[in-house]
Amino acid sequence: MIKNAESQAQSAWTKQNRVSVCSPNAPSEAGSRGIGGQSRDLSLGTAREVGEEAAIAFQITQAITGKILARLIDRAQQRLDEAEECLTWYERQKLQARSELDELEAMVSDLQAIEASEKSDS
Repeated sequence: MIKNAESQAQSAWTKQNRVSVCSPNAPSEAGSRGIGGQSRDLSLGTAREVGEEAAIAFQITQAITGKILARLIDRAQQRLDEAEECLTWYERQKLQARSELDELEAMVSDLQAIEASEKSDS
């Protein structure tokens, strides 16, 4: 009789401490079911395990997302560095072209000065 009472008490506790979970892949049935899912009961212990698994999955997702973002940041930094190198190269090219142009213009001025002095001497 005592065993029967203990069994009934255990059964009552188990029923009170169960949660309903829906499987998204199972066909929908009448009653309190999730959208497109089949309801099944899990004990609180199992629900805690699901919660722990969800927490682990969240941590893994965060780690993966962090790695992806770090890689994207590295690539963006590389593109910025390359762009700055290009700007530096173009700035050097600009300075060299300006210097060459100044030298050529100075030669033209010198040549014109020589021609003007020859005309005045003749």
